[in-house]
Amino acid sequence: MERYETGIKLLQAGVISGYDSTPEAAVTKLMFLLGHELTHMEIRIKMNSCLAGEITKERK
Repeated sequence: MERYETGIKLLQAGVISGYDSTPEAAVTKLMFLLGHELTHMEIRIKMNSCLAGEITKERK
């Protein structure tokens, strides 16, 4: 998302990249994290990290 203008604007708007995870994996991950009463920032950080093999490439 950091390579093209559209992706950069989405990141600036607060969109969290799903990398190569499926929409189903992203929704399940979000539901899991919301159920643990984490802060907004903790959820953003964990959504950008691999928790159970749902992302094959970590962000640099």
